[in-house]
Amino acid sequence: MKNSILLVIAFSLTQCRSLAPITRSDVIIVPDPGYDSGSHKDITIGKEDVFSADLWREDIGDAVVQPEIFEEEGFVEDAPFDEGFEPGTPIPRQCAVTLSYKPSRPATSINVPAEWNNWNKDAHPMQGPDNNGYYEVTLTNNDVPPGEWGYKFLVDKTEWVFDPSNPLVKYVGSDKIENSRLIMPDCELPLLELVSAKADYSAKTIDIVVQVFTGISSQPLVAQKMKVFLKGNEVPYSFDKTKQQIIVHLEGLERGKYSFIFRVANTYGEAEPLFVPLWVEEKPFSFKDAILYFAMTDRFFDGDPTNNKPANCIERTSKANFLGGDFEGIRKKIEEGYFDKLGVNAIWISPPNDNPDGCYTGSLGRLYTAYHGYFPLELEKVEAHFGSMEDLKALVETAHRHGIRVLVDLPANHVHEESPIWAMHKDWFNQDPIICSDDDNWNQHPIDCWFQPYLPDLDFRNLDALNAFTDAAIFWAVEADIDGFRVDAVKHMIHDFSRTLRWKTKKRLETTGVDFILLGETFDGREKIKEYIGQNELQGQFDFPLYFTIVSAFARDETGLDTAISEYEASRSFFGNDAEMSNFLGNHDVPRFISHAAGQIPSSNPNDERVKKMAWDNPPPLPADTVPFSKLKMAFTFLLTLPGIPLIYYGDEVGLPGAGDPDNRRMMQFEGLSANQESLSQAIEILGKTRHAHSATRYGQLTKFVAEPSFLAYAVTTADDVVIVILNKDSNATKSVNVSSVISGSQTLTDV
Repeated sequence: MKNSILLVIAFSLTQCRSLAPITRSDVIIVPDPGYDSGSHKDITIGKEDVFSADLWREDIGDAVVQPEIFEEEGFVEDAPFDEGFEPGTPIPRQCAVTLSYKPSRPATSINVPAEWNNWNKDAHPMQGPDNNGYYEVTLTNNDVPPGEWGYKFLVDKTEWVFDPSNPLVKYVGSDKIENSRLIMPDCELPLLELVSAKADYSAKTIDIVVQVFTGISSQPLVAQKMKVFLKGNEVPYSFDKTKQQIIVHLEGLERGKYSFIFRVANTYGEAEPLFVPLWVEEKPFSFKDAILYFAMTDRFFDGDPTNNKPANCIERTSKANFLGGDFEGIRKKIEEGYFDKLGVNAIWISPPNDNPDGCYTGSLGRLYTAYHGYFPLELEKVEAHFGSMEDLKALVETAHRHGIRVLVDLPANHVHEESPIWAMHKDWFNQDPIICSDDDNWNQHPIDCWFQPYLPDLDFRNLDALNAFTDAAIFWAVEADIDGFRVDAVKHMIHDFSRTLRWKTKKRLETTGVDFILLGETFDGREKIKEYIGQNELQGQFDFPLYFTIVSAFARDETGLDTAISEYEASRSFFGNDAEMSNFLGNHDVPRFISHAAGQIPSSNPNDERVKKMAWDNPPPLPADTVPFSKLKMAFTFLLTLPGIPLIYYGDEVGLPGAGDPDNRRMMQFEGLSANQESLSQAIEILGKTRHAHSATRYGQLTKFVAEPSFLAYAVTTADDVVIVILNKDSNATKSVNVSSVISGSQTLTDV
């Protein structure tokens, strides 16, 4: 029985409550069960005691902490476990890769020529076919040395075929011939595998079991290298010497994300660290439940004036200069509950890596700084204008305490010419610059064109470049404990970039099943956008075609509401329900919605020269009339009552005006709001709260009642939830809507 009925036609103010952090005043230190307890005793100490100072954590509550391993107990740095620990017999890892292939026609033979066998056409004959028509071969470390190798299947000695089950490719030789890519690990190293991981919100506990394998030659494990970390601090564990398992149990945990890093080594070397993320939260989260907010870091809020260092090459107050927003500013607004009030549970921030400090020529010949973060210099260095790595970690940790996921912008298509990467690795880049803005190179040469003459374009057919940039992405994800990437300029990189990135995020970051989202930006039509979405690439992208329809129908009155809902249906059908598509009515590359709605923007095309010039010569003011704000309320109602990930571009919740770039990136306004702005903000708060309260807005089936240019009535329904939405652009018109197909006569409508 459908028991929750909602009619969305009105707005009112509702306040949200945020949870206060819980802290404890002491910790308990006990010996690890695997160690000789004769030299230790259980003690209780305060956080100021020297013994625990480096292990104390304010926000974790009571914790069990592993004692120091003293040298006099027989443990020496980089030495194997000795008889005092009795680690048991190490279990060696398995080292094999199985390839399988189902040919499209009957085959006499299938082999695997590859780099490692010098493309021997007779190498590795595959056995088969089995009952399902598949051929198979298992390769061990005796067949394939450690490394990343190109290979193909060779059918009947004549037909060269890619491995259709392998999304990874390698470009081999000076001609960069595309092949499937096989990765054989160094199997002399230990291996860590997750056995189980559970976070219990009601009990406030976490339990993790990790299997330890040593290398295939059964090398001894190293005592001091077996460690477990949580947010930079060592945490306790016990070791089951029979099963060779590390066991972690923590109690008294508050709401938030707890990402553990397990490390182990043998006498040959160190294993790849195991990343184990867990959320202590009341309800499981899906990105289908997200309301995403883009807080452009430099333009959102100045929380730390000490890092304000605008460039001297343009006016210090120029809208193209650094204006002072930083990580601390975003963190403070999270802590204040600003995002909680809006119902925001996912934040996208600007690229955090280091950018140059100078001024560079951009659109219309104007000078710009790198305040936006899209001129990367270093792969793993933080942009000082935004703060430090510790500031970024504090932002993320605060967000996690509020149940908010954090996405970081990932620009990987290019670097700035001042980057040491360009200086040291010219072979990583496309040479002989083709500038994207010349001719139609944005579309004719999307992969190898340079955005600007000073932005060398990466050629990810070079495996070293590909691994450097995708490994750097994993570094940011682990180090800052973020929850996803907004991947910039997707269509300007080869598919192997997004496929390799997805392969690594699955393998390294999603060990517990906690989603790490890759949300792409492809400023193009549906076909090109969908090309990069799939199980082995991006989970979703921003829906640009729908954006232009929303602006046309709700802001500019160039098309009707019937067109808007039809285009939404077309997008859902085209991309499918599994794609995590983000619907939006504004971002940092297009004029502000409110200025469109006020009739101040001459064209919906952000590349129109008039729109670009207006940003500098005639920036639109805040509308005084209520009509543009009513249009924006209606557009947000549409956005927040339909499945998809709705995006709020910072400032749109208060009707921040703006023309083209960089006028659409004015400093966020928190104070001195007009009555129209206050009313808009309150309406969005209600819509955000309503979206979270009603699953139909996130997972529901769409039913249209009336779809006309000025009037739209629809419902979204699940088995136990119904939301009815009525949008009327004509204040003088009234209509009757028959909703009997989704509700019964005995049910009650609740107006929000």
